[in-house]
Formats: sequence, structure tokens, C-alpha cells
Amino acid sequence: MNSREDILARLRRRANKEDKTAPWHSRNQYENLADQFNRALTAAKGEVRIAASLKDALKQFNAVLREVNARRVLVDSDVPAKELISRRPDIDWYLVAESEGDIREFAVAADVGLSLAKGALAETGSVLVNSGTGQS
Repeated sequence: MNSREDILARLRRRANKEDKTAPWHSRNQYENLADQFNRALTAAKGEVRIAASLKDALKQFNAVLREVNARRVLVDSDVPAKELISRRPDIDWYLVAESEGDIREFAVAADVGLSLAKGALAETGSVLVNSGTGQS
């Protein structure tokens, strides 16, 4: 192995290691993180809707689609949306994982985008989502 190959091999090994950043701990203490998240998101002009079950969440999402008169919805690849799609055949759905065509063109004209949250920050009301291939 020459020097170039050695350097490239080390870079590949380093790139494949998951970056384990230490968890961040706020100096603020909150009695109820869900309540704090709701307050922070609302303060940032977000809207909180609480669902007791997946069935309730689907019902509420369907209500949002009606409220905004959605005709085109972009769905990220990690969202299990088959049941929702079957309930709303009147909507033009773009499933990132299955659709062919120009995602950018569809996204520009979409009324709603649906992504799966990976986490949330109660202190700021921030929602964490994945980015990259299969994510809009």
C-alpha cells in the first residue's frame, strides 16, 4: 500500500465511524418537558396538536389537509403513509421513496410536506428531522 492508499483508507475508516457527540444539558430545568416544548413551539408561531394514538394523529393530519385545502403532498421516505394515502385519493401524493420524476418541481408546487421527526428540543421548541437521500 502506498502513501495515497494509506491516507484514503484512514479517511474511509474515519468517515464510517459515527460521531458520538456528548448530549447537551441545559442549565434550565423544566418540570414537564412536553409542556415546555409546547410553550416554546407556540412562542415560535408553531402549532401544537396532541394525538392520543396513531389513529387520532391520522385523523388530525387529515383535518390539517382539509384546512389548507391540500392538493399536492410530498412525503419523505421514512414516513409510513400508505393508510393516509388510501384515505385521500383526491390528493396528488409524491412518495420520495417510490416516485420517479423531479422532486424539486413537485416540492415547489406542494401544499404540504410530511416528514418524520427524529427528536425535539423542549427548551427551544425545535423539531429534529433527518436530511439527505430520501428526505425532502
